[in-house]
Amino acid sequence: MPAKLEDTAGCHDSCGTQLVSFQLAVLSQLVKQRFPNNCTTLTTYRLLDKVMRSIYLKKQEADSSAALMEDLRKWYLEKQLKQLLLWLETEGEEILEKHKVMPENIKGIRSQQKDFEKLYFSAMVGNTR
Repeated sequence: MPAKLEDTAGCHDSCGTQLVSFQLAVLSQLVKQRFPNNCTTLTTYRLLDKVMRSIYLKKQEADSSAALMEDLRKWYLEKQLKQLLLWLETEGEEILEKHKVMPENIKGIRSQQKDFEKLYFSAMVGNTR
């Protein structure tokens, strides 16, 4: 296992070369089976090039999609955090301050419970949008 990211470059080159050699051998066999009388190394390389380009394009598409999804997740998280901070600075601060002290009678406790249930319901409904 490479110690640093920079140390992986040689590994990727070596692994990539081995992969291409393996793919070339496999494709060469496939070409020989498909075109037994007419098989040339050039034909094999052309097929390999076509396959490798296709694989590379699919990988780029997948990487691009993954990056887009990550950006969307970050945007959504930032949006949610901004909403939370805004709530805490306005309505939330008032509610938290109001419920800082425990009431001394059952009526006060029930009132706090109802306020909490309203707050909870509001938060759950807001989450589903």
